[in-house]
Amino acid sequence: MTLAFAGGKEIASAADADGVHLWDATSGKFLRTIPGPKDRDGKPVPVRKVHNCPLAGFLVAETWAGWQKLDAKAGTWTA
Repeated sequence: MTLAFAGGKEIASAADADGVHLWDATSGKFLRTIPGPKDRDGKPVPVRKVHNCPLAGFLVAETWAGWQKLDAKAGTWTA
C-alpha cells in the first residue's frame, strides 16, 4: 500500500485496488473512492501506487495501464 497527500486535508491510498481511496487526514475517516482510469475498452484499471507532486498540485498513480495523473480534488484522470 502507498499513501500520498492529495492536497488540502486529504490522504490518498492505493494497493492494487479498484481505485484511489481518499481519507480525511485529520479524522482518519474514509471520504470516497476515485475509480481507476479507463482502459481502451472503457473498463477501469487497478491502481498500484500513488505518489504526490505537491508543487504541481496533482497525484501520480502507477496503474496496470502505466503512469497516470490524478486531480484528486476534481476526481479526474488526465493523460
